[in-house]
Amino acid sequence: MLPEKFDENEIFTLAALAGLMLALYLLPKAVSWKAGLANGLFFTAMACFADEVLSAMHPLNLYNTFDSPDLELFDFII
Repeated sequence: MLPEKFDENEIFTLAALAGLMLALYLLPKAVSWKAGLANGLFFTAMACFADEVLSAMHPLNLYNTFDSPDLELFDFII
C-alpha cells in the first residue's frame, strides 16, 4: 500500500494536493458546501468509472505511474 521509495512522484502529488486545497480555501465560495460535496462525489465516481473503462483497454497501462504495478496510497490521492 505504501510506496517502495519516496521520490519526486510522491512529492509532486503532495505539492499538487496542497496547492489545490489552498486554492479551494482562498477562492470565494460560489456554491454551498452541499452542492460542492455532491459535485465532488459525482466527479469522483466519473473518474473511477473512466479509470475502469480505460484500464480495460490493452494498450493503456495506467497503473505503473509510480514505483510498482500494484495499487498504492498515492494512486488513491491522485
